[in-house]
Amino acid sequence: MGFAATLRRSELAALDVDDLEFSARVVVVTLRHSESDQEGEGRVVGVVRGQHPETDPVRALREWVKAADLRAGGALFQRIGRRAARVIDRPLSPQSIGEVVTERAHAAASTTQHHRA
Repeated sequence: MGFAATLRRSELAALDVDDLEFSARVVVVTLRHSESDQEGEGRVVGVVRGQHPETDPVRALREWVKAADLRAGGALFQRIGRRAARVIDRPLSPQSIGEVVTERAHAAASTTQHHRA
C-alpha cells in the first residue's frame, strides 16, 4: 500500500479506516496531513488494482480491513498482540512500519535466493 500510493511511513501510520473509499478498481486514500503539505490542506491519492492478485494493493487492503475486523474511526494499521494474535486498537508508529517493511523485504529476498538454489 505504501509503495503503490508512494506514502511515507508517517503518512501510513496516520491513516484511519475512514480515510479509505473503495470502488471496484481503485481505493481513494485521503491524507489529512503530511510533511510535504505545508498548507495543511491534505491530499487525495488513488491506488489502482494490480494486474496480479498476489500483488494487488487494493485487494490486499480490502483483505486486511476485513481480516483485522477494523471499524470506522480506527487506525488503519494497528498493533497486533503477540500472544492473542489479535488487533489492538493502537496505531503502528512510523518506526514500527519501517521495521515491518524491512523484515518482510529480508524475508522476500531470502525466499528468492532459496528458490534460485
